[in-house]
Amino acid sequence: MKKALIVLLLLTLIISGGLFANGKKESASAAAPETVAKAQPVAIEIYYPVAVDAPIAKILAGYIADFQKENPNITVKPVFSGGYGDVKTAVQTTFE
Repeated sequence: MKKALIVLLLLTLIISGGLFANGKKESASAAAPETVAKAQPVAIEIYYPVAVDAPIAKILAGYIADFQKENPNITVKPVFSGGYGDVKTAVQTTFE
């Protein structure tokens, strides 16, 4: 019984491979032409529960600076949203 099942599975796999692997390849010219839209300036705010003078805030500021160098049309404004307790309360209030 096990042998028959294994043979059946192998045959199914082989037949499936033959049906779906017909050798056609997509060419780059068949793809839709890429259009480049003019990027509009975007401003986003990120809220974080870390005091401004905390070491992690300085790391976050570095990440933001790196991001803005790579994405000049995006302005990131970090916003201190209070301590962890304040953030937890705000989130709970939002979803109640």
